[in-house]
Amino acid sequence: SHVLLIPFISGYLIHTRKDGLPRTFAPAVAAALPFLLAGLGAWAAHRGVFGALKLSHNDALALAASGFVATVIGGGFLFFGTALMRAVAFPAAFLLFMVPLPDAWVDALETASKFASADASAL
Repeated sequence: SHVLLIPFISGYLIHTRKDGLPRTFAPAVAAALPFLLAGLGAWAAHRGVFGALKLSHNDALALAASGFVATVIGGGFLFFGTALMRAVAFPAAFLLFMVPLPDAWVDALETASKFASADASAL
């Protein structure tokens, strides 16, 4: 699965830029708070804190992975600050590819592909 490979690619991308990264860190609590709250909320929803959610396995995995990514990005802001997170914006955003698409999105994309394929074959 590509999910295990994405953090290593992000780490490599950060490693290639290590000479240009800021050396001083100033924690940015205000920037970290939305990400940490989103990560905590996704974790709580995944664990069923808000009540039993009827999620498919893929939706539960998407919720857990998105919570993890949000927490990692929030931790980056909290511990390293905005200067470093601005410098590693692409590798941090690349972590979103760890999150599998929820079933509703997959169904919508498959339906759109079917209609586009039918239109192309009609031409």
